[in-house]
Amino acid sequence: MPKYHPKIYSQALGFLLGQAKNPASQEKTIDNFLLLVKKNRDQKCLKKTLFFTEKFLLKKFGLNKFTVASARELSVGQKKAIGAAIKEEGRLDWQIEPKLIAGLKITKNYNQELNLSFSHLLGKLFN
Repeated sequence: MPKYHPKIYSQALGFLLGQAKNPASQEKTIDNFLLLVKKNRDQKCLKKTLFFTEKFLLKKFGLNKFTVASARELSVGQKKAIGAAIKEEGRLDWQIEPKLIAGLKITKNYNQELNLSFSHLLGKLFN
């Protein structure tokens, strides 16, 4: 059982990173944070903590994270077209998920999803 919940760690890290004035102080903040987590023996919850920290910082600074998943690698032209179609500011990540069979799945900030995959359509048809 961790000493602190990953959400508590993420809020603390997000707040401290927001207070850091430059990249050097951000790096020092991260190093100190990792030492604290190690001291508390909570390394097992680091993955969840980083996930929650990312969500916290995206919300705090009003940014968006888009994840585009496809069954196969997209060409450079396809990636440019999708990037141009997404008009909002934010980070764009690319994933390959063969289970989609074909099509795309676009997720915004982990909670809004547009699923245009063949596997999703098959699931809707037969369920």
